[in-house]
Amino acid sequence: MPSRIRTFVSAAVAAVILFTLYSYSGPVSIPSTENGSVYVSVGQITGYVKGIAGTTLWENIYLRNGTWFIITPIPQRMPSVGEIMCDSPLANRQHPPAGEDRLRFLHPNEAMEILGSTAVRKTGLSMFFNDEPGPNGQSFLAHYFHSEVFLSAWRVTVSAYGTADIPERLMYRTVPTDWRDKAGLTPWFQQTIMPRTAVEDAPLWIDKKNSGTTFVFDRRFAAHNHGNKVRVWNKMTMDLPDLPVPSTWMVPLRNALKAYALANGCDLHRHKAGIPVVTYVNRQMTSRRLVASDAEDLVMSLQDLEDRGEIEFNNAFMESIPRAEQFCLALKTDILVGVHGNGLSHQLWMRPGGAVLELMDTGGFAMDYALCADLMKHDYYAIRNDTYLHRTEWLLPNGQPMQQGSTFHSDHLRVYAPYVADLVSKLARSRSRPVSESDL
Repeated sequence: MPSRIRTFVSAAVAAVILFTLYSYSGPVSIPSTENGSVYVSVGQITGYVKGIAGTTLWENIYLRNGTWFIITPIPQRMPSVGEIMCDSPLANRQHPPAGEDRLRFLHPNEAMEILGSTAVRKTGLSMFFNDEPGPNGQSFLAHYFHSEVFLSAWRVTVSAYGTADIPERLMYRTVPTDWRDKAGLTPWFQQTIMPRTAVEDAPLWIDKKNSGTTFVFDRRFAAHNHGNKVRVWNKMTMDLPDLPVPSTWMVPLRNALKAYALANGCDLHRHKAGIPVVTYVNRQMTSRRLVASDAEDLVMSLQDLEDRGEIEFNNAFMESIPRAEQFCLALKTDILVGVHGNGLSHQLWMRPGGAVLELMDTGGFAMDYALCADLMKHDYYAIRNDTYLHRTEWLLPNGQPMQQGSTFHSDHLRVYAPYVADLVSKLARSRSRPVSESDL
């Protein structure tokens, strides 16, 4: 059986991040070295496997002197350079196509002349993120890494292969301060949930570039086109729901998270079998929050549902809860409620088929967590005080998306607690069934 080598590459295209997957399928006679690399002959053809806006999948791709090489006799059958990878962002946030110093098509007849006769093979799944700050000083990797960039690469891999391995390495072009988020969630996730994954950023990228060595990676992804939904919403993940994946697409990541939570004493048993778990992500200690009286009424209303035996209720101040406990709670949550914010990304660890109620200002909308809900097959409700914004209203009559608005991030958001409690009660009744620990 041929071995496969995959690598992800992320590259911004008009504010969209890209990934690339490689796979090597040639015979290897040299034994593996201690770091998992082997030496292979240069010349295997690069194959384009699959792609959506924001992510493309390739097999067998090379890296030398900081340039990615696609070996093909017919480049016309491949996505264009501008659809695969971009150059450094400009001051106006435009992203021109990558120059030949970043990405280049190479005919098989000239491969050895340019790349040499031998490549160092990097085994396992690798992800390379091409993003960099540019003139504006920030790439936004720190803001959306775990819910957009990484998630896109993961879903495309599963769609292409039916499953995915935990990455062997994450490779950044940028510096550590650019990709690490303020809360430290991204490095925590990388080091704790993917403990065997090597993290390489700018210094090691430069070392590879200056080494004069040709590398070939097991697996790699990169964005290849601009779908209409991506253009409209300016989110690289907009086309991900269109990718067919098995219902178990998040299971490998979820199992890794679950193993960590259980090792830290997580109790996945419910207080009462068949009673849905409702978690309210309480943001009253943050700058984006509800009016104090509304927040108190909401907690009381949800607590009343628990007192009546309809739900198991958790009032969670995530910023004050150890991470193991946060994710333990997420793993057994059926209905997640909260003001717009990163806490709603915990829905990624809920079992598919849950529900998400996002509380937001009456004058705006943001797609972020609605998209996550679609990916996880959760019911999603954009709650605006005493009603919800129907999906048909997310786009304005002119076809443009509804914007967040000037008060979207305010500290005096309104919500009518009885409305939310009534909706939670209805959703809970539809989810009242025994749940075994193995299901979690």
